[in-house]
Amino acid sequence: MLRTLKRYTFSLREAIESMIATICVLLPSLLVYIIKDRYEHVQGRISERVLRYGAYTLSTNALMLFVLYVGFGRYTQIFERLNESHRFACKYFALSVVFALVIALCDHMSLKRPTLRERFKSIIPYVCLFYVFVVLCVFMDRNVDSILDSDMASEMVRANLLSEGKAILSESWYYSTELRVLNTQLIFTPLFWLFNDWHTIRLVGSVLCWLVLLVSYYYLCRQLGLKKYFAVSAICLLLPLSCNYFSFTITGLYYIPHIAITFFTFGLLFQYSKCEGKYPKILLAVLCLLSIGAGMGGLRQLAILYIPLVLTDAVLFLSIRLKRMRPETRRTRRFFTASLVASLFSVAGYLINSCILSEIYTYRNWETIQYQDISLDSLMKVINGILSFFGFQTGDVFSFASISNIFCCFLLVLLAVILFRGIAVRHCSEEYYICSLFYLISIVVFALLYTVTSMSYNHRYNIPVLTFALPLVVLGLKESHWQVSCQKWVSGILAAGMVLCCGCNYLSYLDGSAYYNFSRNGAEYSTVADFLVSEGYKEGYATFWNANILTELSDGEIDVRDWGDSAEVRSIDQIYEWLQLKSHASTVPEGSVFVLLRTNQLEKIDFYPSLNEENIIYQSDAFIIYGYECYENLTADIEDGPVAEE
Repeated sequence: MLRTLKRYTFSLREAIESMIATICVLLPSLLVYIIKDRYEHVQGRISERVLRYGAYTLSTNALMLFVLYVGFGRYTQIFERLNESHRFACKYFALSVVFALVIALCDHMSLKRPTLRERFKSIIPYVCLFYVFVVLCVFMDRNVDSILDSDMASEMVRANLLSEGKAILSESWYYSTELRVLNTQLIFTPLFWLFNDWHTIRLVGSVLCWLVLLVSYYYLCRQLGLKKYFAVSAICLLLPLSCNYFSFTITGLYYIPHIAITFFTFGLLFQYSKCEGKYPKILLAVLCLLSIGAGMGGLRQLAILYIPLVLTDAVLFLSIRLKRMRPETRRTRRFFTASLVASLFSVAGYLINSCILSEIYTYRNWETIQYQDISLDSLMKVINGILSFFGFQTGDVFSFASISNIFCCFLLVLLAVILFRGIAVRHCSEEYYICSLFYLISIVVFALLYTVTSMSYNHRYNIPVLTFALPLVVLGLKESHWQVSCQKWVSGILAAGMVLCCGCNYLSYLDGSAYYNFSRNGAEYSTVADFLVSEGYKEGYATFWNANILTELSDGEIDVRDWGDSAEVRSIDQIYEWLQLKSHASTVPEGSVFVLLRTNQLEKIDFYPSLNEENIIYQSDAFIIYGYECYENLTADIEDGPVAEE
């Protein structure tokens, strides 16, 4: 009994720490509800409102605590990381939830309750969104090791490096084509301070990135007056409408920052154009910070968002002067001003990137791009990329590809009609006109960028541009003056088409016909990583697509130097300055070292014939791994091999 009593007693210092921890948990939600009360003008006595806010605050935080414990308990043992005072605070907090829930229930019962049909209609979209989100989480948990590649793993290796230095950028890393400032490392880096299991970090980080995407879209929907349609349309952001979108946005997470920045920027612009008082100054300050941070990442976000935004402002100005739109309004002037200010700050961020950050960090910029003659081949690549984004697939006519292609044609026709109405019809809203104009201009700018310059093109590059079609289509359908029956038919076709198209795309993943699929030896990579760790190998060499993936699958136990993947490997020390540590170029492995080769790349490895077969420690249809006690034995084997002797 004394032992049990001792567990629930605590010192004065622990009590103070518990109180501070509890206040830190409760204060944010309390402030949210106070602000909500100010906007919604909730009636009632002060005591009733305080009691109501306290109940909602406690219940909200209790739900969050429950989700953390149940959802991630098997991965993290979160309560073991809390000291005794914080654990006591959690116990006390959990006991008070019962009282809070009772008060919240009584408060809910006193309000005017909607009919069962209205409640059902309003909750079903959110249930579907939650279901899709959970299915996506389960999908990632079960299949992430199969769809993982070195591009995805490079983001994790970089985040681990940043977590060690407690920074958002690193001078010790070879970046790719852009400097990642406002990017996924802001989410993944802190997770390395909490968890040791890289699979858990990957899963939790992916969930947080999806939440950022949904929050940014919700914010935009609120400002466009589409809050009612948020849940049902947000489902589309999480579904595999196309293989490229699902691979590079949902599972790879590469373009979520770019899309979220676009959504947040337009949400801030529209909210700024409508706000009064001192809140516009705060919104403008946030918009400027977001713009300068986006510009510091490089030219990509400028090409996706800010250059089309400036051109939209120019067309908007001309349309007002030529009376092609409704007369100039205060909201239009404020949007025009705020978008120009945001664009200027993004240019300032880019100047910081090109003049200052480029001297500190190593990445490939766009300064070597040149103009070239317009070619039909480049234009057709852009057009095919647009078709691919909306679900178009190649294959047999009598196959699942036909379903996706028919739906793709329907989407393109619907989008064309919505664009035409938004630009040509004068009685549409300002938001509809601006979004339609921006989307059309962004596509034109994107097409020109890859048809009149020497930039290399890939179908996935259009994802951040074309994703803006979702809020535009929802806004266009809302403001359409079609008959109710016509709207229902269009909505029904969209829903049925999305289900069929996404089902077909999922099947294309399973049968290996997608660009990224489950047939990339994902399971064997895990086997190889486990084997190397069990044999005591910590460092090694491989080509790019076989390097960082081993680091992630081994929870950072294996450090792999990569030679790249496109060029011939002429030397064991031929380090590829792309998505790996800079120290790899100036150091050699210490202790035992391995060389991993893919069987379909042996002809690219010039020194492969020199490697002695006696040093093979692992061999399969896909891989050959050579093991050496030290780096000197590896180089001696290459120098003394049959090719070297000849």
